[in-house]
Amino acid sequence: MGPRSPNSLLVWLNRIAAGDQLSYPQGGLSAVTDALATACTTAGAQIITGDAVARIDIAADRAVGVTLARGENIAAGSVLSSIAPQRTFALVPPDHRDTGMMRQVR
Repeated sequence: MGPRSPNSLLVWLNRIAAGDQLSYPQGGLSAVTDALATACTTAGAQIITGDAVARIDIAADRAVGVTLARGENIAAGSVLSSIAPQRTFALVPPDHRDTGMMRQVR
């Protein structure tokens, strides 16, 4: 689902703000991502860009961090991904992948 797909959060928020009329956020769509990034960092999130992730680290059946391609491990309470689900799940070690879920994202 993309940001302009029917029933996506961005479309829904846009419709609420515009009274169900088509409009664009002031400052463009980048203003939305900037506002989201500000809200996340204000809440304590760390946003890392420009580093390739080699693996999503799993413990007790949940994501607990990532290992970057350059070898650095970053522990996290939550791991979010902005890449396609297929690429995201490819970063999860095979012994932690749910076969049913993998069939659905293919």
